[in-house]
Amino acid sequence: CSLLERRGAVLFSQRKLQCSMLSYLACLHVLEHQQSNGSNVFNQADLARVLYSIARVLHDKEEYHDALGMYHRALQCQREVSINSARPSLDVVTTLCNISRVYHLSGDLDAALSANKEVLD
Repeated sequence: CSLLERRGAVLFSQRKLQCSMLSYLACLHVLEHQQSNGSNVFNQADLARVLYSIARVLHDKEEYHDALGMYHRALQCQREVSINSARPSLDVVTTLCNISRVYHLSGDLDAALSANKEVLD
């Protein structure tokens, strides 16, 4: 799965968003299969990172509704990964900022402000 993820990142940096998305989705499929089978290879941080990457592609493609759904899934995983930390992780803060930005871009200013407040808390 790491090769698929890396390929997705390279394609994303080249702005080949559709191809990038396909690589990330293939990686997500592998991770979800590992998770459902209780595999000892499964890693929650990997899942969070891939979900975030998919959200970024959707965000850049201006598919805001779908991007928000993936950002929220990524955020849930990121919070589970950093549950024992006294402060939110940088990943959590970054995801909340992107959620705020997508809400702003889609015209939902109240939701954007709410996400920004959560960053500050």
